[in-house]
Amino acid sequence: MYDVRETRKTIESLIELRGTELYDSYDDNERTLVQFGMQPHEKALAAEKALILELTDNGTAEVGGGFDVGDVTRLLCVAVFHAANRGSKKMIV
Repeated sequence: MYDVRETRKTIESLIELRGTELYDSYDDNERTLVQFGMQPHEKALAAEKALILELTDNGTAEVGGGFDVGDVTRLLCVAVFHAANRGSKKMIV
């Protein structure tokens, strides 16, 4: 049980880090989109694919720690929103 919990924390930390990096890569117009709960599709999709490949062997459904690929997508989006709320362009929705 301890290993699963540690794996889960490690994955969550990595996703939060990648979400912050993704938000930092956005220009001012893209950050405005994030304020309204949206993200630039191309950059978000590329970051999501790279993260899934980093966390899995070959993009399979299982990530580890009880997460699957859908969880990674959701958590990356939430991580970007957290990064936005730490900056000057906070979310307004």
